[in-house]
Amino acid sequence: MPDKSIVRFSVEQSSRLLRSLNVQTARASRFAGIEAVHDLRVAVRKFRQVLKILKPWLPDEESCLLRRELKDLMARAGDVRDRDIALQLLRAMHAPENAPRQRGIMTELHKARAASAHALHQNLRDFHVRNTGAAWMRALKLVKPASEPAASGAARKILPRMLKHYLRRGRRAARGDTPDEELHRFRIATKEMRYTLDLFAPLYGDGIGEITEQLKMVQTHLGSIHDCAVTRELVDDPPASAGKKDILRELEKRRARKTERFLRDYQSHFGDKEALRHWKKTLRRP
Repeated sequence: MPDKSIVRFSVEQSSRLLRSLNVQTARASRFAGIEAVHDLRVAVRKFRQVLKILKPWLPDEESCLLRRELKDLMARAGDVRDRDIALQLLRAMHAPENAPRQRGIMTELHKARAASAHALHQNLRDFHVRNTGAAWMRALKLVKPASEPAASGAARKILPRMLKHYLRRGRRAARGDTPDEELHRFRIATKEMRYTLDLFAPLYGDGIGEITEQLKMVQTHLGSIHDCAVTRELVDDPPASAGKKDILRELEKRRARKTERFLRDYQSHFGDKEALRHWKKTLRRP
């Protein structure tokens, strides 16, 4: 695509992602089902990343307000999503004959899910009433285009440095004795790296497809580990105790298997120095 100023690029990309966010908030307001909540969280994460990465070229005050609102919205949606994950994972883990032992835990999770969905609905309603996104869009239109720096120049500054920091975190996370909390933070960093690449993808065409695919792989592995950690916490919380020890034991075994697979695949793909050099070179040439 023809090069353009970073201001114009920021306006176009942030407007596009805000429209997507509005679609997902409206959808989740109608019915906060599993897919709707998941897609809402993805839309929020992508737009928050735009506000973070393109901050110097976006309206400051309105962006601060929007970031705070999206942080609250993400927390409420996360409460629902965590319980969806736990319910799905428990169903997948246990045969029908074991269902009676986990019935109390499942009941408690369903109740907690309903309460979390109600809180999310209220948050979405308030989000629409405040309509901060519309104020942000009005402020965005007042941003004056600039010829410098070019969007490609900004990408050359942002992405190689971001990849360097990401790989450093990855080396720490892939040591083998990394706590769940650190793996979760690396999972978030993986999403941020991937969504930033998606943001600048129009400048690179198909050149960053390989990097994006490898990040998806890492995100999938870390997501599976996180699912086990979240489910373990939620299972350990309800007063119902029937079958709890067996479930926790199975979750720990599953987490260990998922962690082993993450470590193996990460070392295989991100330990390839030639591939890493190629990625870094690609990001320096949008």
